Amino acid sequence: MQGFLKFIGSVIVWGSLCVGAVAMATSYIVPVAPAEGDPAWFRAGEGVTGSDEDPKVGPNGYLRTTSNAGPLVARDGAEAPLFPAGTELTPETVEAMIGDDPAGPVVRRVKVASWSWARWSTKYVFLGACGGLIVGGILVRFAGRISGANAVSEDVAVEETPAGAIAAARAMVQRVIAKAPDAEDMGEALRLVNDELGELQQSHLAAFAEAREALIGRYGLAKFAGIMDRFAEGERAVNRAWSAAADGRIGPVETGPDMLAEALDSLAIADAAFGDTAELLDAGATRAPRPVDFAGV
Repeated sequence: MQGFLKFIGSVIVWGSLCVGAVAMATSYIVPVAPAEGDPAWFRAGEGVTGSDEDPKVGPNGYLRTTSNAGPLVARDGAEAPLFPAGTELTPETVEAMIGDDPAGPVVRRVKVASWSWARWSTKYVFLGACGGLIVGGILVRFAGRISGANAVSEDVAVEETPAGAIAAARAMVQRVIAKAPDAEDMGEALRLVNDELGELQQSHLAAFAEAREALIGRYGLAKFAGIMDRFAEGERAVNRAWSAAADGRIGPVETGPDMLAEALDSLAIADAAFGDTAELLDAGATRAPRPVDFAGV
């Protein structure tokens, strides 16, 4: 279903772009017929007067054509357009362009250098193309949301879903916080922190990070940004804890207690950040990041 919606939305978007581009490109190509009942149709503007040298406006204050119009006729021993570029579109000229042939006007459209909303004959086509872009964009976005929701709701292990990954990550962090102080010795405590957090980095944190597309599809970009802000803070805290434990294992023995304390402080921050992430996943709403005191971490 989402694939079909995305395809239809993409077709509408690209079709609207093409139609809108054509409509915009013809905005200076103006139909001649309306000028028959509106003498001011081709007037440059109230109080605007041109000159013989002005390429846009003639001396009578009417627009000039910017390209040749009409059939070729014999002139000065050679063929030339009936209305060459630069012809001033006075009412008399327009009358000659329309003519009295039952088959239709001699000239149907002319190209001018001045844009006008009133003279733009394809303006409603352009507006329709803009509407098509909006509709197509909505369909593509809706298809993305369906795809993201389906990705999250697939039949996978609970720890592989974003909510499950965060719950498992927080449980591991809390387990390390509880078990490390009760280890037989400092070396065992630091090894426990290193091993547990190393596994956490490769499993639950990686699974959550890989679920970006699904999270964007379900929550939208704005809410996704709030969720990832809290998750990233927790992930950084886990990395700091792992590094502190590693430094304690390879450093002098007397540094072990300080490194363990630093690791546990970082894990407390990670626990709070992952808790916030879980709340945002449940609520589907963002909130400002909670200030954290990094003193001593």
